[in-house]
Formats: sequence, structure tokens, C-alpha cells
Amino acid sequence: MAQRMKTHTDYDFAHVEELQRVVGGAVTQSATRRSRITSLAMGAVMLVIAVLLAVRGSHWGLIGAAGAVALFFAARAVFYYPFVAFGVMQGMDKSITGSDYLLDKSWMLVTNPKGSSQYPYEKCHRLLETEKNLYFIMKSGQGLILDKDNLKGGTPEELRAWMEKKCGKKAEWLGNVRRSIV
Repeated sequence: MAQRMKTHTDYDFAHVEELQRVVGGAVTQSATRRSRITSLAMGAVMLVIAVLLAVRGSHWGLIGAAGAVALFFAARAVFYYPFVAFGVMQGMDKSITGSDYLLDKSWMLVTNPKGSSQYPYEKCHRLLETEKNLYFIMKSGQGLILDKDNLKGGTPEELRAWMEKKCGKKAEWLGNVRRSIV
């Protein structure tokens, strides 16, 4: 590596959704599954309530409201990751639209409009990889997204090798995985 590698990651919907898929599929599998099953069950309960209201001849507005809630919960179970990503994006600081990552010998320097932070490589709990990104996941569950498309000073293969060496972790491939509903 002749110069230090650096990259920039935009916190757009696609990056945040993929982060949710990666973390939900590899780090928090049981919690993700539980949340999706709960949403599906709530949708089924609300559908039963809508049907019972219809059989009883209740007001159509009440039946429609119960049906809409049932549809919402069913959609949340099926389209779980976009819903979660939307929620995360709503909670994010709007002034931080992305971060710059500079890979140094013993840490990564992450800079954004709010300031900068150093992340020592030994804080890496898991190293996850997809087609476009490398994810530095810490024990706390926090994940840093290293965008391979914006990489300067090296290739994606060199980035992976550098991170594996510095973190002492093998990158786990999570790309091209068939998506499941539950």
C-alpha cells in the first residue's frame, strides 16, 4: 500500500438498508426473526378482528381501519429491512449525510460534518462483506460502512486484506444471498 487507503460512504437509503440487512442477517438474527414474526402475528390478529367486525355488521370505517392495520403489519413483516432503514434514517442527524474513512496503521479515522472519531482495529468484533461494502461491526452492534466504490489508494481486495490483517478477523461474505421473508 503506497499511500493510505481512504473511502467515503454516503448515508443514503441504499447504504442504510443494506447495513440493516447485513446486521439483521448476521449479528441480530434471532431478534430480527422475532420482530418479523411478531409483525406477521399482529397482522393476522388484526385481519381476524376485521373479519369478525365484518361478520357482526360493524361500521365499515372500523372494518377498514382494522384491515389497514393488518395490512401495515403484514407489509412490515415482508418488507422488514426497508421499514427499519426508514426508521433509522428518520432518527439520523440530517447534517451527517456521509463519512470519510482514513485507514491508518492502528486505527480508522472517521470524519463527518459533526467531527471525527478514531476506531482502533482491535474494536472490530466482526468483519462482514457484500458486493459494494465492507462492514466493521463492533461488539456494541455499531457498524461502520466502508464503501468499496469510493475507495482511493487501493483495490477492494487490498482493502479486505488490510482489514483482515489489522482486525485479526476473516471477512464473512454476505453478498448475493437469497433474501428470505422470515
